Amino acid sequence: MTTASVTFDERAIPAFLKQLPQWVCWRPKPNGSRMEKIPVNADNGKLASTTDPTTWTDFRTAIGAAHANAEHGIGYVLHRDAGIVGVDLDKCRDADTGHLDPWADEVVRRLNTYTEISPSGTGLHLLMRGTLPPGSRKKGRVEAYEHGRFFTVTGQHLKGTPMTIEARTPELAILHARYLADARPVVPRTPINGTPHALLSDDEILTKCRAAKNAAKFEALWQGDWSGYASQSEADSALIFMLAFYSRDSGQLDRLFRQSRLFRDKWDERRGEQTYGEKTIMEALANVRETYSASSMTRTRVESATEEWPALEKEAFHGLVGAFVRDVGPYSEADPVAMLLHMLVAGGVMIGPRPHALVEHQPHYARTNLLLVGRTAGGRKGTAWSTPKRVLSEVEPDFVLKRVKSGLSS
Repeated sequence: MTTASVTFDERAIPAFLKQLPQWVCWRPKPNGSRMEKIPVNADNGKLASTTDPTTWTDFRTAIGAAHANAEHGIGYVLHRDAGIVGVDLDKCRDADTGHLDPWADEVVRRLNTYTEISPSGTGLHLLMRGTLPPGSRKKGRVEAYEHGRFFTVTGQHLKGTPMTIEARTPELAILHARYLADARPVVPRTPINGTPHALLSDDEILTKCRAAKNAAKFEALWQGDWSGYASQSEADSALIFMLAFYSRDSGQLDRLFRQSRLFRDKWDERRGEQTYGEKTIMEALANVRETYSASSMTRTRVESATEEWPALEKEAFHGLVGAFVRDVGPYSEADPVAMLLHMLVAGGVMIGPRPHALVEHQPHYARTNLLLVGRTAGGRKGTAWSTPKRVLSEVEPDFVLKRVKSGLSS
């Protein structure tokens, strides 16, 4: 059986990570030949969730809780707002000699960021700032995540790698293309029964599942506990059925399941014309009898609105910000209008309340208010913010942490 040590050395953990309020404890749980890592709320000892910030805490609280319980280690929760990506290289290191497999050594050298040895001693965890390309997040012995997962943190720094969290978006794109991208043609997943798009966002679905009558059963499955089922396959189906009550979008169901701890390599294994995951989703959609429906007039108006953004004249793309959008736009899936507006709003926040232009005797500041309306899951609202956020974070590393607050955003 694979073993996992909960010990850690906080001295080597990068200061940047310690400032973020995204920490949990974790405990090992044997599961056959594998050792699962269960996230634990450091405040109360209950299960933590990688998608529920109320179950996370600050670094010092997590450290204190782990010191108080010899069976607990510490972990960092990946959340896209923080801009941190975690790469997990599995079974690539000799625990006795420290020797790395050649492929893993190449990945470490290419990414060149803070790297530490995993609790088993046979793997590596690499943490960096950046964004991942769309597509697969796990293949073989390589995993990469930026949201909805937690990484155990040992502080067992790998010698020869930086002690800091480095910016590595271009390098992540290369890693993804080489180790994670699907070699076979990707067949677009089309929504079932004519539904043009999802009614609810991923976060809204998870919130409703956790507030439903079967919330305890859902949370157990979400955390990978299938002890109440004859097989893990039955548990997979049960979780998909719960999610399918809120969504008829097969792509959204696939995306949600991959965030759960039930997800494993089997999900992408071929079963004739379909993968095991596709087959499980299709069966659920064909058999779910009751589904969630929203009758809000506001929602109806938004969904019936045009899907096209207004076309702006070229004069709107003025100055440095306009040049940025013109240069970056062709390489992004985001709408250039949305990206332009994000840059103007965030730039105004960075400039601050003092610089202004005078019109007659009235000062006009750089502050701008933006209401961005787009289709749930498919409107690319988050994508439009992704690149401006990265650029502004390069100029002011603490920009997102100090200047951006989550609220009624998608």
